[in-house]
Amino acid sequence: SPVVSNYLFVGTDYRLLVVDMEKAVSDPAHAVVQNNEIPKNPGEYGYLMNLGISRDARMLYAYAWEINYAQYPYRMLVFNGQTYPATGNSALTTTKDWDQLLVSESKIEFRADGTRAFMIGLGGLFYVWDTVNNAFVTSGYFPNGQGAQGLTVRPDGTYVYAPMSGGSSLLELNNSLLQVVRNINLAVFDVNISAGSVDVTEDNKTAFVSASNYETFCGLLRADLVAGSVNAKIQTG
Repeated sequence: SPVVSNYLFVGTDYRLLVVDMEKAVSDPAHAVVQNNEIPKNPGEYGYLMNLGISRDARMLYAYAWEINYAQYPYRMLVFNGQTYPATGNSALTTTKDWDQLLVSESKIEFRADGTRAFMIGLGGLFYVWDTVNNAFVTSGYFPNGQGAQGLTVRPDGTYVYAPMSGGSSLLELNNSLLQVVRNINLAVFDVNISAGSVDVTEDNKTAFVSASNYETFCGLLRADLVAGSVNAKIQTG
C-alpha cells in the first residue's frame, strides 16, 4: 500500500507479522515490528490463510479457518492497516464468520476506492465483498466453470484480471461484480499452456502471467492490455 509502503505484511500459519522494510536494510535484527497470533476465542485455532490490504491501507483483511466448526469454520478479520504496524491486534475493527473456503494463499484484492474486496474460492467460485457493510455483494463462477488461482486489480482501478487455472485465457473483469469484459487468449505460443498468477505494470498497459505447459515451458507470458493480446513469452525455468 502506498500509505504504508515501508511495511511488509506477512501471514504465516497462525501469526500476522509486519516487517519494517527500512529496518530490514539498516537493522535487520529489529525489522519485525509486529509478530502476533491472530485474535481468536478460547478453543479456536485460527489458521491464517489469506491477506489483503486496500490501497489507502485503511483496511487490512486476514482470512482464517479452523475457527468454530459448530457454526462457521472460517472468519474474516478486518484491521486498520494504517495503525497495525504500531498497535498490532488492537487495530482490529470487525470480524465476520462465514462458511466459504478461499483458495489457499490467494491474495485478497481491493477496488481502488476500497469499497469492494475480491476473493477466489475453491471450485472456480469468486466472491465480491462489500467492505462498507461487511457483507457479500455477489458470488459466482467464471465462464465454463473454470477456476483461478488469484486475481489482481490494475493500478488505475478500472479492471480486474484473473488468469484461468487449467485454461488458456486471461479474463478482464469489471470492478463492480467481476463480469467479463474481455477474454485475452494466452495460447498464442502453446495450446497446452496453463496460467497461474498475474500482475499489471504501473502504466496499466502490460500484464505478466505465470504459465507452464508442464513439459517444455515454465515462465511468464507478456500481454498487451491495449491490444488485448499476448506478444511475448519469457522462459524462467
